[in-house]
Amino acid sequence: MEMSRSNNCLYQWLEKKDLDPTNKLSDDEWEEFIKIHEDGFAEEGTKLGIQFLRIWISEGHLEKYREVKRLRKLLEDH
Repeated sequence: MEMSRSNNCLYQWLEKKDLDPTNKLSDDEWEEFIKIHEDGFAEEGTKLGIQFLRIWISEGHLEKYREVKRLRKLLEDH
């Protein structure tokens, strides 16, 4: 299945072949697994994304990014 996505997002797309490489589950069993876990997976992914963003900011990456952007703008203007 082909899926397009925005470049402005974090996401994780896991197919059956990624999680069940030895093909232990039938397609029906896989679909049942997805039904049971898709909401929880989305919730945990959101929590992880928030945690990563907070760490990124607390480690000073946001300030560094803004400073580099500011310096590039100064160079372009002169």
